[in-house]
Amino acid sequence: MEKLFLSVLNMSLTASFIIAAICVARLPLKKAPKIISYTLWVVAGFRLVFPFTLESSFSLLPFKSQPIPTDIAMQAVPRIDSGIAIIDNAVSSSLPAATLDASVNPLQILIFIGSCAWLFGIAVMLIYSFVSIILLKHRLRSAIHIESNLYEADNLKTPFVIGLFRPRVYIPARLSDEERRYIVLHEQTHIRRHDHAAKMFAYLVLCLHWFNPLAWVAFILMGADMEMSCDERVMRELGRDIKNAYSMSLVRLAAGRKTLNGNPLAFGEGGMKERIKNVLNFKKHSRVIIVTAVALVAVLSVGFAVDRVGDTQSLLQEITGATHEQAEQIESHLAECEVSYQTIANSINPITEGMDTNWQAYDLVTENGSSYVLILRKSDNEFAAVLDNEGRLISGFIDNGVTPALFIDGNKTSHK
Repeated sequence: MEKLFLSVLNMSLTASFIIAAICVARLPLKKAPKIISYTLWVVAGFRLVFPFTLESSFSLLPFKSQPIPTDIAMQAVPRIDSGIAIIDNAVSSSLPAATLDASVNPLQILIFIGSCAWLFGIAVMLIYSFVSIILLKHRLRSAIHIESNLYEADNLKTPFVIGLFRPRVYIPARLSDEERRYIVLHEQTHIRRHDHAAKMFAYLVLCLHWFNPLAWVAFILMGADMEMSCDERVMRELGRDIKNAYSMSLVRLAAGRKTLNGNPLAFGEGGMKERIKNVLNFKKHSRVIIVTAVALVAVLSVGFAVDRVGDTQSLLQEITGATHEQAEQIESHLAECEVSYQTIANSINPITEGMDTNWQAYDLVTENGSSYVLILRKSDNEFAAVLDNEGRLISGFIDNGVTPALFIDGNKTSHK
């Protein structure tokens, strides 16, 4: 459970940067069709759900996509690796380190508590949604079937779509013929574009990342772009001449309405003020604006969907928790003394038994079965020494406090 929580936390951190960037990108996209900015939220959803992506030199991410190692709670000196030294040092210095007299690493306790709180939050949101659906369906029992998937109810003040596989459109009673025409076309457009399914998926993603304020921002803004793009679709079908009448119908619906956006299977027409402004300002978009907007979205989509080249952790990084820079230095030392390896693991070698707690040992095994012992300083994963399988020093330096087992026949075997 803790590893899953850390994986979600990594995705949430990466997606937070992308959501912030999309919010900025929406500003120059204001004059472009809203379907373009609506499409851009797919990238944020992708990064919030999938823990891995392709690598490319075109990546726009300024940091590594998985800055928190999944084994960080087991590290003697916990350290994140975002690829930005100043952030890594600042955050890592605030993380609690393991102590000899403690049976459990303090960070393990914090991550466990965080995991439990995360699961509790998911349960609350899912239960809230389930109860809301039941209450809503209870209110809709008196709805009258008009035609096809269209229903009318006296106790509604705003239209909405409910259902995933068999979506239904519910509209308030006593609408004028003109209002009904606009509203039904709007809601049926939602269904044709599968917006109801997209909204449910977005809500489930929000359940996973409920602790992230930017995930809520993304959910709200995506809903706004969805509605405005649907309004534009209606006006393209019926003509721009209807925008005054259409905006007035939205004004009348906005009076006394109840928002249903917190429900994944039933969503009403939120963000009325922005929608009305967008309807009144609607005009035919020039080709230059559309082509420029599509190009911008394409660049952002590709750039945010891929990771930086080299962001994938090496085996050495995964086992030791070393940063990319630290791993390069360690590998450089090993290459200088001509030590190669196929596997690396935390040492259970008798040679390192009783080793001082300031150091950490790892067993290196080559393709032909030869073994070595790599010793790093725990505080910063600094290379200390590499020994052969009999405890003889090959390279580096170890002081007398490391472990008695590193001294053969009572003589010090380590030296510069």
